[in-house]
Amino acid sequence: MISDSIQPPDIWHSNGVKYFVSFNEFYQPIKKGGHILVRFIGDVAKTERFCPIREINWCHVNAQLKVDIIKLIRSVRQYRHYLKKALFKPTLKTKDQIYQAAPSGYPRDSWIHLVDYWYSEKGNKFAERGNEARSAQNHVHTTGSTSYANIRADLEEKNGREPSILEIFKHTHQRKDGTFVKDTITKDFLVNIQTQLLLALFFTKSRVQIENEAFNKLMYGDDVPKRPLGYGYGVKQSDVYGVHGILRKERFYGDGDGDNNALALQRMEKVVADLKDENKGLVKDHEELKTKFDESNFLMKKMTSQFGQILDVLGTGKAPVGFLDIAKKVLHTSNSEVFDFVSGSHPSK
Repeated sequence: MISDSIQPPDIWHSNGVKYFVSFNEFYQPIKKGGHILVRFIGDVAKTERFCPIREINWCHVNAQLKVDIIKLIRSVRQYRHYLKKALFKPTLKTKDQIYQAAPSGYPRDSWIHLVDYWYSEKGNKFAERGNEARSAQNHVHTTGSTSYANIRADLEEKNGREPSILEIFKHTHQRKDGTFVKDTITKDFLVNIQTQLLLALFFTKSRVQIENEAFNKLMYGDDVPKRPLGYGYGVKQSDVYGVHGILRKERFYGDGDGDNNALALQRMEKVVADLKDENKGLVKDHEELKTKFDESNFLMKKMTSQFGQILDVLGTGKAPVGFLDIAKKVLHTSNSEVFDFVSGSHPSK
């Protein structure tokens, strides 16, 4: 095993050396091998023959070039952002001076094409949108280039269990000295979550479940997020909150130790069958409850109508002799029907 730092040039000239890359349950690269892979892909994105910077829209890139690049096109955008931040200084340099500052390894015409885009109305419009989106961020992470997938893996290895979303959020948004990024609401957000946790202490759920529910409630409200926070790139809504998420939590996708696919499929089929049976039972219970509600509603309306009629007669002051005895019997009969209904013996209408 190589213990020294491995840089992208080492991989380009590895002469057949193979690097082992681990992936988590979301198929994200983790550990040292994953870090090497991500950095190498980033280096691929900086290579002109694979990712020409003159192409402003990724859809315009040659289809074969896309096949040659692993699906992390964010690296292309991030590198263009790096070039813009480092070399595009319109307030300090003229356009011609910026033209002359082309990065090494790139044709000058490609660089000029990119600079012209940054100067264009469309380029400025997208830049303004990006600045607005950045300023609207209420939470800013403090982990630099370390991926969320690696942070999850490190916390799981350290604690011997899967970390909650809250643990990951605290770890990725809190500095080493315990402070938070200035002008963010992260500190108040975590205080509110702690309040929710205190209210949930007496529920029979695991600590991770309680923390996840409290985090999701305060972060997303009643909405299911399209991009779940704390999982990193590549994780979709369905991976966490859909069927895939449920099966993953129940370990139906195997634990990575050679779990037989056929056996896993049988287990999933059994779960689906059980869910169908449970759904049938819920439908039946719903129909029974609806029937009971309709009958209860009918009895209450009947009793209310009778009681109202009795009050109307008494209000006139002209109730006939024996009226109260008759009214008492009527109400007693209605009361008996209600009692029979509550005890399970349905009255006939």
